Amino acid sequence: MIFAVVEMLTSRAKWAKVGILIQERWLVSLHGLRKLADGRRSVAREEGVVEAGTEYAVRSDHEQWDYTSQVSMPEALLEGEGTRFRQDQKLPDGRLQATYQYQSAIYHEASFCSNGVTHVSVFDRHDRRVPEFSYAKYGKVVPVSRHLDIDRYVPGTTLSLYGNVENTAGNIGHWMIDGLARLFLALRHHDLTSIDHVLVPKLKYGFQRESLLELGIPSHKIVEIDVLECVRCERLIVTTAPRGFSSSNTPGWLIDGFRQALLPAKGAVAAGKRIYISRRDAGSRKFVNEEEIIACLEKFGFEPVEMSSYDFNDKIALFAQAEMIVGLTGAGLTNLMLCRSDACVLELFPASYVTYFYTSIACYLGMDYQYLVFDNDSVLSSMNRYYGNLSLDTDMLADRISSIVDHQKSLKTG
Repeated sequence: MIFAVVEMLTSRAKWAKVGILIQERWLVSLHGLRKLADGRRSVAREEGVVEAGTEYAVRSDHEQWDYTSQVSMPEALLEGEGTRFRQDQKLPDGRLQATYQYQSAIYHEASFCSNGVTHVSVFDRHDRRVPEFSYAKYGKVVPVSRHLDIDRYVPGTTLSLYGNVENTAGNIGHWMIDGLARLFLALRHHDLTSIDHVLVPKLKYGFQRESLLELGIPSHKIVEIDVLECVRCERLIVTTAPRGFSSSNTPGWLIDGFRQALLPAKGAVAAGKRIYISRRDAGSRKFVNEEEIIACLEKFGFEPVEMSSYDFNDKIALFAQAEMIVGLTGAGLTNLMLCRSDACVLELFPASYVTYFYTSIACYLGMDYQYLVFDNDSVLSSMNRYYGNLSLDTDMLADRISSIVDHQKSLKTG
């Protein structure tokens, strides 16, 4: 227990965030001294920042789009966890329903900034925060108006692909689903050739730039925004979040968008690989008996892979060729959206962290989705469900894999 507490308290990522918040307060103070006469230093909680119905005369081309998703998935995964997400509803027949109301708009002379910890904020030309196109961690204090000095000006038309604060860490799941997918929302009303720049967090990993290039965005159009950097844009295209304000479902239009943009021609790739997505390269939630798990899976023809060792195109090819995937729930499973619909996946859940985020992807595509929940006595997990030094009973895993393989064989021979 003491070791777990020490490990949490000494996390470099945790203290880096504390340092950013302290730095932000210092910059706010400096900005406040310069703007003292304007009285624009206040902050407030996300709720009630702007009165309902407030119109911004500084925006144009405002669009709305309603979308309803209904996905059949194992009911057990919807119990309890789903109630935490206000947009997700369990229907009487067991399906998951999520309803989204998307918006997009162009703001003229808008400014943009994020601390990468608690908020991502869009401000209109009068420096008022626009809550429907901004993001805040639930219950966190956010700026009511622009609270930092402008660092640079971006001319022309700019599209924001900057998602939530998790984007700043480079997590591929949040990168693709909460960030890049905004491109598909924007392209409903805008042509890519008319967009001069795209705003993204500071790029930390190769797959980030590679994915932008694959989606048709050349390097010279990419504008990276560091935490606590504030930019003003001549025209800024913004969209609401792809997963709405509170949903753990991955909407079908998003999955279809990536498949159409990234996958090779239908039928061009033959299935055959069995892969195990290892989290040895992850910063949290790892198996302490990883080598035993790999040895168990290798007996069934599985190849262990660490996603950090693959570039973006190789990730696409890897999942497009997979016939079976086994992995601990985590960002690596985002790539399920690039799988064949006849592939099979076994998602492993520690009992402390059961979610349907990746389940919704597999079930939307009609994949053979299986899951295995295992006991978790990790002290780290009891303190934070996203963490944990986990152990999986390999006999239990072998039994489950054996039954899945036998079932797959019967389907092929039947």
